[in-house]
Amino acid sequence: MSARRWPRAGAAALVALSSIAWLDPHARTREGNRLFAAGKYDEAASTYNEQLVDHPDSSLLHFNLGDAQYKQGKYDEALAAFAEVHPGDDDRAATARAAYNTGNANYRLGEAIASSDPKAALDRYAQALVAYRRAITAAPADADAKLNYELVEQKRAELQKKLEEQQKQQQQQQQQGDQQQQDKNQQQGDQQQQQEQKDQQQQQQGDQQQDQQQQGGQQQAKEPETGPSPGGDQQERGQQAAASPEPQPAQSPSAGGQGTEAAKNEGQQQGEEAGETATTGGEKREGEMTRQEAAALLDAQRSQEVQPGEVVKRIQGAGVAEPAQDW
Repeated sequence: MSARRWPRAGAAALVALSSIAWLDPHARTREGNRLFAAGKYDEAASTYNEQLVDHPDSSLLHFNLGDAQYKQGKYDEALAAFAEVHPGDDDRAATARAAYNTGNANYRLGEAIASSDPKAALDRYAQALVAYRRAITAAPADADAKLNYELVEQKRAELQKKLEEQQKQQQQQQQQGDQQQQDKNQQQGDQQQQQEQKDQQQQQQGDQQQDQQQQGGQQQAKEPETGPSPGGDQQERGQQAAASPEPQPAQSPSAGGQGTEAAKNEGQQQGEEAGETATTGGEKREGEMTRQEAAALLDAQRSQEVQPGEVVKRIQGAGVAEPAQDW
């Protein structure tokens, strides 16, 4: 009997629990709160979600779920849960608490990306400030909301200043880079211009040298036509000498013979000068004789020269000099 009684007792206990759960619908919610207080945020969140299946519009369950997710660091999910909290206008305390937690979640998200994406962080800070103002409006005596508002405002100002400095620095770097690029382009342009000038000068020098070489070649080509050859003058003089042979000197010249020899030498010199005049192309220069004048002068001198037979005759007919009185 006793064995039969135990099942009857167990059944009675189950009926009692079911009755208690029906009489206290927030029993599971309190269980979640107990887990939350124990630091078991994951289990608490699971309990709240189970309750939301039966009570999807419960602002209390959404608020508690958001708190559990916030403690886990799931700030995006916490914000989604807080957004579902819609307490009545009369429940200003619940409104303030939901707004306060919303501000905290936005601040945490902004703080996490302040270094990597400062613009997005500034946007998160702005949303946090809006939530804190809503909390302060709903509960003016809430000191935590005011302190957090001032803290986030300071963070936002510092980040904004830092961002402006970074932008200014980037602009300066960009300007410096542009200036360096301009200087580099200018330097390259100057070097190119200098190279072009150098090439032009070298080209001009090369043209001048080529012109000089061409002029030198023309002069060398013209010189044989205008100037006598080294041996031409001597050859022509030899021909003139053959045409006008010099008279042979006497063996024993007299006083008159010496004059004749001087005249002969003068005539020979004049003949040579006439020959030189002839070799220059027949042109008569000032103070010089032509070929014909030189030939005529030589003929006149030959007629005055003393022949060998005449020297003998003159010696035979000459007088004897008186002896000297003393030696």
